[in-house]
Amino acid sequence: MRGAAILGLGQVSAAGAGVDALRAALRDGRPLAPEWTRCFADEPAVPVLRARLGEAEGLVDRRSARRLDDLSLKALVASTLAFEDAHLEAVEPERVGVVLATGYGGLATSFAFLDDIIDKGDRRGSPILFASSVHGAPTSAISQALDIRGPTMTLSGFAGPFAEGLCLAIDWLDTGEVDVALLATADGFHEALGYPMGVEGSFPPDRRLRPLDLDRDTAVPGETFTAMVLARPREGEAPRWGFVDEPVLLGGGRLESALSKEGRLLFLGAAGVARQGPAYRELAATGLPVAAYSSHWGSSPTAEALTVVAAALSLTHGEGYPVPEAGDADPGV
Repeated sequence: MRGAAILGLGQVSAAGAGVDALRAALRDGRPLAPEWTRCFADEPAVPVLRARLGEAEGLVDRRSARRLDDLSLKALVASTLAFEDAHLEAVEPERVGVVLATGYGGLATSFAFLDDIIDKGDRRGSPILFASSVHGAPTSAISQALDIRGPTMTLSGFAGPFAEGLCLAIDWLDTGEVDVALLATADGFHEALGYPMGVEGSFPPDRRLRPLDLDRDTAVPGETFTAMVLARPREGEAPRWGFVDEPVLLGGGRLESALSKEGRLLFLGAAGVARQGPAYRELAATGLPVAAYSSHWGSSPTAEALTVVAAALSLTHGEGYPVPEAGDADPGV
């Protein structure tokens, strides 16, 4: 079995920025109230769990922040938090690599660039919007800001990009390609994602995500940004955040994490998508106690990464978190 030591963690989600903000939300136990967004005029409003930077936005130089779109900025903040948390010493920049996993990439910026072309003509599209719209833009922003000069890779897919990114990062560590791997995820929200959900009425009556209701579609869109600083495990070493191991279950956006220490608790990445229900039901049938916390951050192609962060928090601090009930908070309609 291959694996990696987790040296540092960072995240930006509806719970706020930083692992302490996520831990506070997990300990509180109540699902977070979504922000209501009307994607198009005369269409139903859509609940969205938007990521909140708060004061953490100050971690990025103001001049640099002005050149970044929302996706790259939040991915950079999460990565900066993870690097600060890792307290890396004497690591050559050339021996650090970046793997970024995303489902949709810079969707908002891509549509903004297309709107620019439609409004101004083919030759007047903004080069800044175009550069920010490519999937590799967050990876570039992270490597430049953190002075990372090793290999970089951006992986994109609607199912399992985080798990694939984890496998690649571990490959780099195992083969000696890098000494440290920064594994980041980035997915934001755009009206094009919420429009079909609002029209089809796929939300439950109270608009609450129920991750353990495996037979129904209760997904609520969320914005999820995470970063993990990974290194090769060393004999006798006990990293602060533990280890993340293979095997990883690919497909359908699901992940079985070996962070479920000694089989005591199985953390499920379930996020209210009924078609994934059979796979999660199979895992739950092992008889192990299960937990799912996606109602704190919502559904996205990379939301399962936050499940791993939650598991690492649980094990490091030796505490279990209440599984949120959908009716615990006001729907905020």
